[in-house]
Amino acid sequence: MKRLIFILSFIFALQSFAGEQLFFQGNSEYANENYSTAISLYDSILTKGLESSELYYNLGNCHYKTQDWANAIWHYKKSLQLEKKENTLHNLELAKLKIIDRIE
Repeated sequence: MKRLIFILSFIFALQSFAGEQLFFQGNSEYANENYSTAISLYDSILTKGLESSELYYNLGNCHYKTQDWANAIWHYKKSLQLEKKENTLHNLELAKLKIIDRIE
C-alpha cells in the first residue's frame, strides 16, 4: 500500500513539474507576443488535468490579445470561479465592452 501511494505521489509530482515548465514557457511566449503559441502551451497544461486561476487568467489575456473576445471572457470567468481577483474582474469588464452584438 505504501509503495502504491509513493508511486502515485511521484507521478503527480512529475505531472506538476511538467505543468510548471509549460506554464513558464507560455509566459515567455506571451512576453514575446507569440500569443497563439502561448495558448497552445497553456492548453496543453489543461489537457494534463492541471488548472489554476493564474492559468485561466493568462489564457484570457492571450485570447484578449488575439481579439477572441468570447474565449477571453470564458477564461476570465473560469479564473474567477477558482479565485476572485481584482485584475481578473477588470479584464473581464474590458473584454465584455468589446462585444458588439449584445442582447438587451
